[in-house]
This record gives sequence, structure tokens and C-alpha cells, in this order.
Amino acid sequence: MQRLRRMLNPERRLVRWIRKSTLLLLLLLLVLYPNPALLVRNIDHWVHLNQLPDPHAPALDAFAADLAPHLHDVESDARALQIVEWYVLEALPYAWDWDTWGVADYVPTVDEAVARGQEDCDGQAVVAAALLRRFGYEAHLKTDGAHVWVWTPGGETMSPSVTTSGRSLVSADEGGSHVDFSAILHPGALLVDWPTALAYGLHVFPLWRELVIVIGLWLCLVSTEASRRRDVLCAAGLVLALLGLRAAGGIDDRIQGALVAWLSFGCMAATIWLAGRRRLRLPSSGMPTPRQA
Repeated sequence: MQRLRRMLNPERRLVRWIRKSTLLLLLLLLVLYPNPALLVRNIDHWVHLNQLPDPHAPALDAFAADLAPHLHDVESDARALQIVEWYVLEALPYAWDWDTWGVADYVPTVDEAVARGQEDCDGQAVVAAALLRRFGYEAHLKTDGAHVWVWTPGGETMSPSVTTSGRSLVSADEGGSHVDFSAILHPGALLVDWPTALAYGLHVFPLWRELVIVIGLWLCLVSTEASRRRDVLCAAGLVLALLGLRAAGGIDDRIQGALVAWLSFGCMAATIWLAGRRRLRLPSSGMPTPRQA
């Protein structure tokens, strides 16, 4: 362990930052996407989001046959949206992507979602939009960064929810995927929406995966001169801060709790980093130099 920390803390600052950044990026990749191929496919799917709800997908045939009697002579668009939502939620029970795909996030095609038999909100929305298109409705996908739902001219379905201060982050139509950058940078999103959404994500994400990232962060923050006692205290502080974030994410009214938890985690990380910098500077600034003869 000491040898690894020395390797991460060379004298040259640029080399130090490159090595530490590389370590954290590799750990994030291994934890969030053990199968990197799914990351590449996921990026491509998000770029071509409107193409995913394919109304002609073979896997959709059985679903469409079941729905046809219920949508025949339906009274209104709102009723049709309600029927499709109910059917998809029953046919594709909710499951997190790491249970279904083994990765942090993956938006599937219609065939992939139906083949798995379970999906989270993005897979359910893809299938719902495809079914609506099969029956002649105009349907597109929208997301606020935390949830994906379906938009139609007659209304929205699949539990529409906008958390980024009243704006959808990404919308998809015939022209492609459109990102509303004002939704990302809006003060309400930065101070409320993103902290709470990320805290909830940590709450439901497997703890062991998060601990791997925390260990990597700890290795990058501590100095080579730190004592074992300080090492243990620093690691314990980061783990406790992580547990606080997970707890805040599990509270229904979690806005204030999430902000406090993120502030605590950031303060702990900053304290460890600053303590390491101080220890690294002591040999050059705190020790006398021999007088030249």
C-alpha cells in the first residue's frame, strides 16, 4: 500500500495529477461499467434516442396483440396513454440496470428490453413509446436526468416528472436528441435537483461498488507521510460521509439533508487533501538548510 501511495505522489505536480486522475477514471469505469462495450452502446443509444422506440421491432408483436382489443375504439388519447402505461408496467417489472445489465445505466432497444423481461424507467419508456407508435400515435422520449418518460401531443405518460427546475434535460424527436443546457446550469438544478438526485442514486446503488471508489479517492488524497492512525481516521471519515449521503438519499424530503451530506463529504475530502499538502511541504519549508561553506 505504501509503495502504491508513493507512486501516486511523485515530486512533479503534473505527473501526480495525471496518475491520480487516471486511477480514479479507471476505478469509475470498472465500478460503473464492468462491461465497457455497454458504455459505448449506451452513448450511441442516447445520441439516437428517438430511434430506439421502433414500432416494427419483432419483440413488440405479442405486446401489440395483447393491447389491440383494449385500444380499439378507445375514448380519448388520455385513456390510451393510461392503458399503455399500465400494460408496460405489468409486462416489464421495474429493475435497476445493475440487476438487469450489470452496469450503472443502459437504455435498451425494444428487443433488448422485452428479452430481459424487466427494466427501469428508460427501458419501460422505450417500449411504451414504441407501442404508441405501433398504434398510430406520435410519441417521443424525454428525460430530466433522473427519470425517462413519454411525450405525445395528447399528453405525457410513464410518470412524467421534471426535476431540473421545470425543464426537461433531454428531449428526442425526428430531428435527434436535444439537450437543454439551461436545465443543467440553472441555479435551482445545481443547488437542489442534482444534489438530491445524486444522493438518491447513491442510496440505491450497491454499497460495495461505492466503497471501491471511496478507497480510490482516499488513495489519491492521503500523502505518503501520513501515519497509520491518520490513514485509518481519514478512511473512516470518508466512509462515514458516504453513509451519510446514502442515508440522506433515502429520506423522502431530502433536499436539506442531501445538501448537508454533500457538504460534509466535500469538507472531509478537502480536509484530507489539505492535510496531505501540508505534510508534503514540510521538508522544504520547515527544515533548515545547511549553510554553504
